[in-house]
Amino acid sequence: RRADRVVAVAESVRDETVAAFGLAPDRVVTIPNGVDPGRVAPDRGRAATRAALGVAPEAAVVLSLGALTWEKDPLGHLAVTAPLLRRRPQAVHLFAGAGPLRAELEAAAVREGLGGRVLVLGSRGDVGDLLAASDLMLFASRTEGMPASLIEAGMAGLPVAGTALTGVPEVVETGVTGLLVRPGDQAEPDEPAGRPAL
Repeated sequence: RRADRVVAVAESVRDETVAAFGLAPDRVVTIPNGVDPGRVAPDRGRAATRAALGVAPEAAVVLSLGALTWEKDPLGHLAVTAPLLRRRPQAVHLFAGAGPLRAELEAAAVREGLGGRVLVLGSRGDVGDLLAASDLMLFASRTEGMPASLIEAGMAGLPVAGTALTGVPEVVETGVTGLLVRPGDQAEPDEPAGRPAL
């Protein structure tokens, strides 16, 4: 209450902040997250990145980009893609990010019988190449504001399948740049007309 201004990263976060703290609306402003375009520019490109990762050119590649922490829920990401990976023998799930849940994620992939098709890459400096090598970004965090990873996906032209948490619908337009479901909903959405199924 002592601040002249409170900054939120998304309009929905701004609305929640005004309501939760009883602040005057003109004291809370939105400054969305920004992304340096250089971060998403690929160096090696799709084919070379896939080859370096041992991923076949024809594989369907899902990318989860973020820390391996409770908030980002990498185990939830794996739960979403495990049925897809079983149905599609050529499908691969890439996890780019580091964190305390790495060992648990790797163990879960082995338990699911998917160890060779779930690649936990750790922290990476080649985000642009990983975006270029992928066919879909999966977003299933437990909590968010305005995810920079989704902005990066949009800048790279990579569609998103994810949950409509606070701030996410301000980045992903359902049916245009991706598909969003309610948080906790793991049911498969209908395929939009004109878009190939993964």
